Amino acid sequence: MNGTLPEPVRDIALLIGRVLLGVVLFAHGWQKLVILGVSETHKQFEALGIPLAIASASFVTFVEFVGGVLLIVGALTPVVIVAHLVVMVGAAVFVHVSNGVFAADGGWEVVGVIAAAELIIGACGPGRLSVDRLVLSRLRRTNAAVRGDLADAPTTKTRKPKKAGAAVAAPADAADAEPVTSAFPAVNAKGYADTSSLPVFPPEQPGTGSFPEQTAGRRRIPRPITPLRERETPPRADPRLADRSDGPATR
Repeated sequence: MNGTLPEPVRDIALLIGRVLLGVVLFAHGWQKLVILGVSETHKQFEALGIPLAIASASFVTFVEFVGGVLLIVGALTPVVIVAHLVVMVGAAVFVHVSNGVFAADGGWEVVGVIAAAELIIGACGPGRLSVDRLVLSRLRRTNAAVRGDLADAPTTKTRKPKKAGAAVAAPADAADAEPVTSAFPAVNAKGYADTSSLPVFPPEQPGTGSFPEQTAGRRRIPRPITPLRERETPPRADPRLADRSDGPATR
C-alpha cells in the first residue's frame, strides 16, 4: 500500500498534474500579455515595489506564457520549472510573505502550492507521455545504433601473443608459398627472401628420427660433402735402373 504507483498510472498522474499546472501558468501569462499588456503589468510591478519593474514584468510574462505551453506538452520541462520557480520565489518575497498564508488576504498560499507542484514534477520528470521522453528515447536508440555499428566494424590491429612462444599467424604470402626444404631462403613473387619461421627439415615423427634409417631417439646431423683426396701412391721404379748395382756383375 505504501509503494509507488505502477508506471502507467504514474505517467497518467504526471500528465494530468503537468497539464493543469501548465494551464494555470499560461492563463497568468495570457492575462499579462494580452488582457493587461506589458505596460500595465509594468506599472503594477512598480506599485508593488518590485525592483527592475520593466525587466521583471517582461521576464514573468514570457515565462508564464511560453512556459505554460511547454509544460503542457512536456517539452524542456526542467528549464521551465527552474525559470518559474525563480518567479514564484520573487513573488513570495516581494509581495505575499508579508500578508500571511491565505490567498484571500494576499498571502503566499497559491504561490506555495504552485512551487510545490513544480518541485514534484521536476523530481519525478514529465513522464513517458511527454515530448522530453520521446526525444530522449530517440537519442538513446541512435546512440545504441552507433555503438553497435562501431562494435561490428572490423579492426586492423594485430593481435599480440598472450604467452611467450605462442604461435603467430603467418601472413598470406607465407601461407601460399611452397614449404622450404633446403637451407636457402625461398624467394616469393615480391622479389625478396621469405624469412618465415618454417623449419628447414621436416618435423620428427613420434618415436622415430628425422630419417628412416636412423634409430628412434637419435638425430642424425648431415655431414658436409668434401672432395675426395687423391690416394698417395709410391713412385714407380725406373726399369732401366733395375739392372744397375754397385756390386760385382754376375753372369
